[in-house]
Amino acid sequence: MTKYVLVSLGVGVLFVVLDGLLNVNPLARRVHAAYEPIARKTLNPLLATAIDMAYGFVIAGLYLLLRDSLPGAGWAAKAASYAAILWILRVVMATLSHWVMFDVPARSHSYDLAAGLLEMLAIAALCAAVLGG
Repeated sequence: MTKYVLVSLGVGVLFVVLDGLLNVNPLARRVHAAYEPIARKTLNPLLATAIDMAYGFVIAGLYLLLRDSLPGAGWAAKAASYAAILWILRVVMATLSHWVMFDVPARSHSYDLAAGLLEMLAIAALCAAVLGG
């Protein structure tokens, strides 16, 4: 249980850090400029951090539930397959929804898919490396 809590907190912190790095860098701000008119002018960092920390517990818990059924023998193979699941369910589905709902350049969606894949790979690798493969 202690390992689960520590990994959950680690995943939450990784979410906070990666969200900051991937969504606020100059390239991300350029490709997401089309969202400016509807974007919030101020961000509530406490709420955003709480949400990312909660995601950490959910994602680490799901890894524990799915770990034995993920393909591959080692932690790297399990991390890759878990990252693919997370990427499809979290990133691809959101990107497709945005593609249907918003008139933004394709590069915005492409950036979201690529950045989301990097984020899910890092998070899944942390889960698999510490919680076992």
